[in-house]
Amino acid sequence: MSGAILITWPDFEPEDPETGGRLTAAGHELRFAPKRAQRTPEELIALLDDGVVAAIVSTDPFDARVLEAARELRVIARVGVGTDSIDVAAAARCGIAVCTTPGVNAASTADHAVALMLAALRRVPEHDRAVRTGAWPRTGSATPWELSGATVGLVGYWSYSRVQSNALYDAKLEVRSKVDELHEAQKRILAQQAELDQLRGRVDNTIRQAQSVLPQSDQKTRQELDDLLKASGSSVSDNTAQRPIVDPSYSVSTLSADTGYMWIGPAQGGNLVTPSGETLLPAQARINGQYLTTQDIFLRQGPPDRTSYTQAPQIGIMPEGTRVQLLSVEPPFSRTTGDQYWAKVRIVKLALSTVFFQFAGGSREQAQQISKALQDKGYKIPSEERSSAAVGKREVRFSFAGQAAIAQELAKTTNQILQQLGYGPQLQVNAVQTTTSGKSNPDGKLELWLEIPPK
Repeated sequence: MSGAILITWPDFEPEDPETGGRLTAAGHELRFAPKRAQRTPEELIALLDDGVVAAIVSTDPFDARVLEAARELRVIARVGVGTDSIDVAAAARCGIAVCTTPGVNAASTADHAVALMLAALRRVPEHDRAVRTGAWPRTGSATPWELSGATVGLVGYWSYSRVQSNALYDAKLEVRSKVDELHEAQKRILAQQAELDQLRGRVDNTIRQAQSVLPQSDQKTRQELDDLLKASGSSVSDNTAQRPIVDPSYSVSTLSADTGYMWIGPAQGGNLVTPSGETLLPAQARINGQYLTTQDIFLRQGPPDRTSYTQAPQIGIMPEGTRVQLLSVEPPFSRTTGDQYWAKVRIVKLALSTVFFQFAGGSREQAQQISKALQDKGYKIPSEERSSAAVGKREVRFSFAGQAAIAQELAKTTNQILQQLGYGPQLQVNAVQTTTSGKSNPDGKLELWLEIPPK
């Protein structure tokens, strides 16, 4: 079909290769009569005369009289989605096809609908009229509504409503993308933190080696080294940082009681996290909820004294990552540093300790094999340090009486691993308490000293 094409849509691009260019390339003559005001049927009939076979139109009035007069017209392409200005039944009788552009204005219509909703919600028309007269009503019946918490109804879920929903969905995807970026950044931070932990472990190992060879009489140096350990963050009394248990099937119970009291932190920062790793403030803790300790922390026989804040006797140390169930929360203890919170807890799953591994004899690969097996059980091994002081040693060292049970459990586990790795029954490790009396603030860390037979 060749012939003239009437174009009344004001924004039609005659030079665009995808619109006007395609039509002229096909041999059609383009006749432009942009509709910028009301147009009568008589005016439209005049435009459709003399060989017009198709029309790309705006809201021109194609009633039955116009359609019957346009004897050569075969197609009406309406730029838009409505046909209210076209007598579709009359067009069918005249053999004229009518087509629209579904969805072309869905986004702008949806945006406008949302704008009207907000204008009604915030009473923009009323306030606009009032401000123009010098008034500013904003109370009583003139008070706008809040969008937050409101329910929005999409009546008749057609294309406009879908676009509104899609716009919200796209916004949600963008937010989710930003959240993913934050998660990736968090992973990088955690990786850097792990590297720092390894470096700190090496520093701590060096300090502990120095402690092991110091004369008992040099209490001043011992105290200084102990202060260095506390400053490095490896020593703690009732404080915080999460380490998950690696092997959930491996569980030990090494404390004399599984119920006691723990310090859960000041009001602005807690010593517990949720199982998914979210920080928990004391005010957010729920009775019977299960949480993880965020660092080595004491389990005590009772809460502190209300007057002096004297601590109750210790049951033992719960290593970082221990899962506890909250049984009750004490009223806050008022201190000069702010309110402190304590809770009665039950140990659900006791985590395993951080172990500083000193070895001699065998290769580093052998030491790493032993270290890997302990890590698979859930122990945290910052590094394997070769030390001449480990020659002839087969012991798990602990310096605080409350660590005896966890040290014995580590010795037992290490012996099982050594047997599994083929070292034979002659290689046995025992738990040994050191005599480092200068260690004033004991933690849940242990030391493994082992001369490994070469293979």
